[in-house]
Amino acid sequence: MEEFLKGVKGINSFSLNDHVSIIQINNDNENFQLMAVDDKMRVLWSNTYPGYALSVDRFKGKVVALVSTDHSFFKGANDTYKAYLVDPATGKLIVDKVIYTGPNEYRCFAELSTGNGDYMKLLVRQTGLKRSMKVALPGPFAYFSFKAYRRQNIQTTAMQILDYDEKLNVASTISPIISNGNYIGTSWNKHGDMFISWLNGPNIEISRYDAGKTAPSNQMALDGEFKENKDFDPADLLSFKPSDVDNNVLYYGMFFRSQDKQMVLNIGKFDFATNKKEYSNEVFTKDHLKQIKKNFVPIDKKIDENDAGDARGFGIKYINEIDGKLIVSFAANSQLVSNRGSYFMEATTIINGYDKNLQPKFQVLLPSKSGSPHRTLETGYHFVNNKLHIISNSTEHSNSGLYAVLDVNTGNWDKMAYLSKKHLNKDDFSDGPNILWFKDCFLVPYFDPKGWTQSSYNIALQQNTY
Repeated sequence: MEEFLKGVKGINSFSLNDHVSIIQINNDNENFQLMAVDDKMRVLWSNTYPGYALSVDRFKGKVVALVSTDHSFFKGANDTYKAYLVDPATGKLIVDKVIYTGPNEYRCFAELSTGNGDYMKLLVRQTGLKRSMKVALPGPFAYFSFKAYRRQNIQTTAMQILDYDEKLNVASTISPIISNGNYIGTSWNKHGDMFISWLNGPNIEISRYDAGKTAPSNQMALDGEFKENKDFDPADLLSFKPSDVDNNVLYYGMFFRSQDKQMVLNIGKFDFATNKKEYSNEVFTKDHLKQIKKNFVPIDKKIDENDAGDARGFGIKYINEIDGKLIVSFAANSQLVSNRGSYFMEATTIINGYDKNLQPKFQVLLPSKSGSPHRTLETGYHFVNNKLHIISNSTEHSNSGLYAVLDVNTGNWDKMAYLSKKHLNKDDFSDGPNILWFKDCFLVPYFDPKGWTQSSYNIALQQNTY
């Protein structure tokens, strides 16, 4: 265990190789650090730059960090984006450049994608929400203010996708046609082909753009009718994953409510070369949930937080194509609101395995429930050598990390154990997406919230072996 950072706002990270990871640290919403950490918990280099940290990834053998140039408490991040290109071996800055300048009148969201580092694409989506201080109506009327703000935030008024060369110059630009419906999301495969999806009621439409092309090569739609709702963000229930094997294939997972008001898990596979669609549905009735709970056999009787919660709160947490199989995890989220504030809860995670034709192969439970007054706690996933390594938070065990290893060939758990919380506070929680996975060990970042707003953190790193 090592005290790592003090008073920071958050981190982003990625694995550079089997022995080194890169971390982007939001120091104070105005400056950020880039840091290389090895599997011995040594800091190889560290540099500080101006900007509000957004994301970090690999690009053409270098490290690329994306920031916005300004951020405020009331307005959020502006839409002038800057990129830093850094040598991963030395930390030396190679290029820093403003790569996109927006009007800064409306709130924007930026998404960086680099695949395996072979390309660099930036998607900028402009919303209908103005970047100005928001004032809610008094008392119970505040609900209508926040509803209007949410609707404007979901709305898409403009969009650009920019492709950059190794010197961070714009190589090409795509301006997709803006649908009248709700934007869902964009995914890229390793080749750089783009899949962009809209809820254009009653259809969910997905367009494919071949790498380097400015017009879609094909469009497919999910079967069924979906009610459009300007107050609802469909991205909350729908997740996409391009195939790592076939550039023409896109997987998705979503939940919807059937006509008899049952929650249904819908897993799909689209082949944009043949226009073939494949589906697999699972209906979560009360009896089905009871049977899932009954079928669970813990490999350790001390680890038995078996409560899938309310199916109406189900959402996709992880979807990935692994060794010819599709692995999907999902869990129910809920929020408890009182005069003391909010408490974010996540029930037991359910993990499904499917073959390449979406035939169900196994279903297992990760018996861990989490809760936090700060945010929904996320689970970490890492696949290597036919094993899916998972770390979640367990509220019933003082937010101890539950480490589990799933054999994706058999659908059986190989290992399940609580990580030690020695030298950690009871309320410290692990940050799943930023676990540093190495060849022979992994480092778990534990966040200790600080201040009366608890918006900054001290972060400790805990070293563990597989």
